Parts: sequence; structure tokens; C-alpha cells
Amino acid sequence: MDEKMVLKDFAYWSINDAGEIIDGPFCTECWEKSGSKHRIFPKDKEPMVQCSNCKNEFASKPLFHYLRPDVEENRRKSVKKMREQRAEPRF
Repeated sequence: MDEKMVLKDFAYWSINDAGEIIDGPFCTECWEKSGSKHRIFPKDKEPMVQCSNCKNEFASKPLFHYLRPDVEENRRKSVKKMREQRAEPRF
């Protein structure tokens, strides 16, 4: 199995020969400067994420929601509840 790196949603991901993601997300700055894979972690406040190594911090909703699926699920539940109560969502 050959591992390749691809850029998607402002981060690098390891993919297999079939093009399936097998690991990640990894920091673009660390990968492009030194070829080292350092993980990106979610910060406390959506949509901020940060590299574990260089501490590069940036906003990315797709990465934040990938790393914290509970936040997106809670948002969906809130929207559904508001719709059921015929309230307008404020997001």
C-alpha cells in the first residue's frame, strides 16, 4: 500500500491507492516546510483550529466540524428544534 498526501480543506491528508482518506488532518505549513506530519486540533471556539507543532492557528469550519462532529450535531438539533417551534434560526 502506497501512502500519498493530498491537500483538502486547508490541511493535508494521507490517502491510500484507492483515494480514501486514512489519516489526518496535518498542518500544511509543517508538511510543506519540512515534510513532517503534525496534527491539527480544534481550538475551543468554532471555527478555529491549530497545529500541534508550529502553533499555526486558522479558521476552517470543515476541519473544525471534522474534528468536533458533536458541535455540528448540536447545531443541527438546535435548528431542528427552532423550526419545530416555528422560530427563525439565528445562525
